[in-house]
Amino acid sequence: MQNIFETVDSIVVSKLSLDSVDYTTKPSGFSIETLKDDEFIAKVLYTPISDYSIHEIKGHFPTTKIPYTPGFEATGEIAAGKSEKVKSLIGKKVSFKVNIGAWQNYTIGSLRQAIVYEDGVDLKKASAACYVNPLTVAGMLELIKKNNPKAIINTGAGSSIGRMLYQGCKSLNVEVVNIVRNKQKAETLKKELGAEHVLSTEDVESFRTEFQNVAAKLQATVCFECVGGSITGVIFNALPPNSTLYVYGTLSGQDISGVNGVQVRWANKKIKGYLAYTWFEKLTEDERNRVHSFISQNLNTIFSANIQGEFPLSQTKEAIEHFSKDMSAGKVILIPQ
Repeated sequence: MQNIFETVDSIVVSKLSLDSVDYTTKPSGFSIETLKDDEFIAKVLYTPISDYSIHEIKGHFPTTKIPYTPGFEATGEIAAGKSEKVKSLIGKKVSFKVNIGAWQNYTIGSLRQAIVYEDGVDLKKASAACYVNPLTVAGMLELIKKNNPKAIINTGAGSSIGRMLYQGCKSLNVEVVNIVRNKQKAETLKKELGAEHVLSTEDVESFRTEFQNVAAKLQATVCFECVGGSITGVIFNALPPNSTLYVYGTLSGQDISGVNGVQVRWANKKIKGYLAYTWFEKLTEDERNRVHSFISQNLNTIFSANIQGEFPLSQTKEAIEHFSKDMSAGKVILIPQ
């Protein structure tokens, strides 16, 4: 049988540098016959640029192998499958995790890590949230339910994940201490979200005092941290006793520093890693389906996300440049079709 998906229009990174982001046509490397039972070939309609993808292209992760196609999530349409279950879903719109690169016009996903939408969903709006960020926040909300804190700390609060986490906590009636980089972003967050507790790290000494006071007052004993560098140490050392700081990102590209060992030993504070995929893989099939339904039902509330720009796949370099100017202003979406 002829492989109608023999070639794809794709972004290929041949050297770990933003200068080596090339638009090309290449062999797809996949066909219907080689799919697993729960896998599908999808027409990619939208795929977001993320800070993670930019760090990967720059070579910040030692496991990145070149050449490769970036992108780990997409929103599109199921185009083909091998199993009867997948065939019954052809034409359905989905957001899904991608393991072989999302910045191309066709790619592979699996039903295990896909949200299948009902007819009539605003697919472009869904693509702004896409898959990974809502999944990450859904797992965070489960951790909050498990730990039952009176308040939590949300670093990177102006990012898409940060905004989703804030909205999710509102739905649980949990207070949030939101942390951003500068005073301008703090004012923006207060205005756009109506957030009460928003702190800026622009003046570190002033932030340290203000944060310690508000964290103690609210008994904020759970922190979701995505920045890294020395500010992580500042935040950790100022947390109330018996707190847990979950590291889920490194937006600064810097290693965590400044953690006071006394706070670990005598104040019983903990630092843990958080990865949504690890949490999700431990769930049963019914639990995974409930998570996907929860995300789908809350696309216009908890998981709503802004789009700051849209670019054809052939203008990926321009799209990356646009997104890099202000990653907290909203998603930049690539349109491969």
